[in-house]
Amino acid sequence: MSPFHHFATGGLPEPGRVLVQIHYLCKSVENMSPNWTPRTPEQKEAVERLGDECGGVLARSQPNGAAEVLGVRRGVYSRYVVNEDGSVVIVESRPRDWRWPLGDIFRWAAVVLMFVITILLLALSRSGVVDAGWWAAIPFLVGWTLFVVGTMVGPSPYRLRAPGERLSEWDRVRWEEH
Repeated sequence: MSPFHHFATGGLPEPGRVLVQIHYLCKSVENMSPNWTPRTPEQKEAVERLGDECGGVLARSQPNGAAEVLGVRRGVYSRYVVNEDGSVVIVESRPRDWRWPLGDIFRWAAVVLMFVITILLLALSRSGVVDAGWWAAIPFLVGWTLFVVGTMVGPSPYRLRAPGERLSEWDRVRWEEH
């Protein structure tokens, strides 16, 4: 009998029964298999090497034992297949597009606006050269907006996913936390 049956009949569930059901639910989530499980140490090493070169990759296992890997290196999108023996084959490669330089330009402009210009305006307002110190909020907010836009526009291995592929089908390997 589920704990929801007790609520439907007007009673409360037994605390011990609910804890046991939550325990089994947590165990089932804990035992879920990841999308990529390396079959051999050579395969794991090759995927991690790609992750280091690309600043993080997305990987998933294929039924034949190989690993499918998505990565972006210097703006070039690449889809790799890593075999069990550690050999890497490029299956798909897309050249750089407008996102690669534009994302970097936006992020660098954001850093300059948020830190250099904002700190300069605050220092000038403290010395009396500029009248209103609150003007420093404008370049900070514009810089923050540019940073968000630059991050959204920048290249990402997620753009190599085929239509209909879910994000949950891929595992991050050597992914830098932003």
